[in-house]
Amino acid sequence: AMVTTREREEQVGIRLFRSEGPGDGGEVGGIFKHRYTDFVVREVDLKGTVAELNKLVASERPQKQQQDEQEGDKVEVKKSWEEDVDAWKELDGLVGMVEGKRVKEYVQSCAKKEEGGATLVLEPQAEKDKRASVHRFFKSKQHLSPQMSTDTLVEGDKKSVRVFSLSGSNKDHRKRKRGGGVDKRSLRELGQGKVPKFCRFLLYKENTDTQYAIHMLAKHLRINPKRLSYAGTKDKRGVTVQWCMGFKISARDLEYYNRRKGRGDHNVYVGNIEELDDGKSLGLGDLKGNHFVVILRGVEEKAKAIAEASVESLREKGFINYYGLQRFGTGGAPTHAVGIELMKGNWKQACKLILLGRDSELQRIKDARQDVIDVIQQEMNTESEPVRRKLQDALRTLPKNAFAEKCIVSGLLSRDRRNLVAALSTIPRTLKLMYIHAYQSYLWNSAASKRLEDFSGDHAVEGDLVFEDLRQHAQGMTYAKAESGEAVGGNNQSKDSNGADAEAALPAARHVTKEEEDNKVIGIDKVILPLPGSQTKYPTNAISKVYEDLLAEDGINLKKRAHKVYEFSSESIAGAYRSLINVPTDVSVDFLKYDDPDEQLVQTDLQKIKKVEIPRKQEGARNALKLEFTLGSSCYASMVVREICKGSVEGMS
Repeated sequence: AMVTTREREEQVGIRLFRSEGPGDGGEVGGIFKHRYTDFVVREVDLKGTVAELNKLVASERPQKQQQDEQEGDKVEVKKSWEEDVDAWKELDGLVGMVEGKRVKEYVQSCAKKEEGGATLVLEPQAEKDKRASVHRFFKSKQHLSPQMSTDTLVEGDKKSVRVFSLSGSNKDHRKRKRGGGVDKRSLRELGQGKVPKFCRFLLYKENTDTQYAIHMLAKHLRINPKRLSYAGTKDKRGVTVQWCMGFKISARDLEYYNRRKGRGDHNVYVGNIEELDDGKSLGLGDLKGNHFVVILRGVEEKAKAIAEASVESLREKGFINYYGLQRFGTGGAPTHAVGIELMKGNWKQACKLILLGRDSELQRIKDARQDVIDVIQQEMNTESEPVRRKLQDALRTLPKNAFAEKCIVSGLLSRDRRNLVAALSTIPRTLKLMYIHAYQSYLWNSAASKRLEDFSGDHAVEGDLVFEDLRQHAQGMTYAKAESGEAVGGNNQSKDSNGADAEAALPAARHVTKEEEDNKVIGIDKVILPLPGSQTKYPTNAISKVYEDLLAEDGINLKKRAHKVYEFSSESIAGAYRSLINVPTDVSVDFLKYDDPDEQLVQTDLQKIKKVEIPRKQEGARNALKLEFTLGSSCYASMVVREICKGSVEGMS
């Protein structure tokens, strides 16, 4: 039977609303994320700046700085190639007399300005050292006129040295490698200047996963993805804008990404690029929050009163800070179920759950998933040719966004079939942590529901947890944070599994006293609940039993390791604190009329830049609810929508 959204919510501990609806408690209803443009997320950085894409080119560096860099790059031209007989002899020794003659004729044409922007590609050379010696030769001859430079042209598996002139009509030569990559040698020699320590920029994506967007950007730049850091992952189905830091990446290289012709990443852009000579990488949680614009379609006219009353209540009382359904996966097995098996060391079952797909997938994809599950469950010999072919076929068939599944298959092909831990370890770190975090989130949701079912929803009660410094209100999540900055040049280096610096401690928390409960001196907005870990305290009232009972039911002992694999063990989790209630800011509600059910109702940042107007009528037969609000980091907009609508909304997951 089809599981409803309400049933899925209850399975992960989401059971209550912060306030009841007016009158008969009716629901607003509506369709959530009918179009991905119905959900816009703009990150708010630690200074409170809202990310808004308004230019696709880099900010100009200070003029004097540019001049200094260009002056430093200039090489004084002392004589012509014709006058340097030794240079030609040296070149003949490197590339042979035939190729040397071609270069000489090309240089002579450039000197007469006959080439008009053409380049010369030498014969393919497989040995990197020999190509490098040719590059070094031309670099050492910058004092000869006309000035020449080189880059590497990649065509299939063949690599050739390409020669071009830096003067005359070739002055602005910007050749690129096959596959959209940028050849940094030619860019730097063309007076781009030194590469800055950091580039701060906005990552704009439409209907694309954050990790996939980062992966595509890193692939284009031909760098390790760890050099691109960001403060948090954003929803796939939506239009999102977030800050990123690139380590030792130039603004010019980033600008080229927007002009690429590659397919598959056309929904990802970078903008508001700024070169910095100092700074540090972004770590998980290095943001103040997110600003949301949400469109709910198909809302009935009579639902306006419920929505307006709910928004008023939301401004005053907030919402229960549940982890939304996205935290637990949108297809296949719930991510927290995978987390349970990883913590228990049931590697076969963990792999099987990761490989389970959606019911709506194409049959060939379902078959590919089942083939891999069979290989794992039956411990087939991955060195036998039929099994390898089966796995290779599965790797080709699985969709591009099946990151974890593809990592497992690749791991099986390259490692001992019995070593499933090695295959699991190839999954990107943030994805692996997601499974453990999802289980923590499931425990937190269940504890939050029990706390508000059994005790006051207005003030703290005896045994509740609050921070010792009550001014330190956890708007969303409070991680352990070190006083010193994190390591430069990598995303979330030296972090534990909750995104915290490994050596740091969580802020001090204490228990509420009986006297404080009786006097009602601490508001409900100060109450925090733990995501279980080695550094967290637990409430001393009945809520601690929720954690104990669920952990026992799932067969997990947080104080004793079930296996020796640290990254999947309870010891690797420092834990965190999360506020029970969250009160959004900048809350507004509006009602829109429209006719076409698929009509776009919000103009995106990219459309504004490209001056693409969306035709909008003021009247129509259909109603939509437009919500805007700002939340602290790691809070779920879907839970705000749920609170306003007083019910589960279609498309909520």
